[in-house]
Amino acid sequence: MLLPAEIKALVNCLGLRERTLVLIAASTGLRQSEIFGLKRGDIDFAQRAMSVTRSIVLWSGWTVQN
Repeated sequence: MLLPAEIKALVNCLGLRERTLVLIAASTGLRQSEIFGLKRGDIDFAQRAMSVTRSIVLWSGWTVQN
């Protein structure tokens, strides 16, 4: 678990894509597979809501979407 100052230091060193993943992980508590399964349409910015409807995992060299 990172402190807010540590999260800030981390995201300042990352590109946009990686920064977005870290900020979602740090602020939502989603599992890694759920974050990887998110699509732009899953996030409703107006309602400040997110729908988690799929997850993506790597299993024995195969990518599996649930």
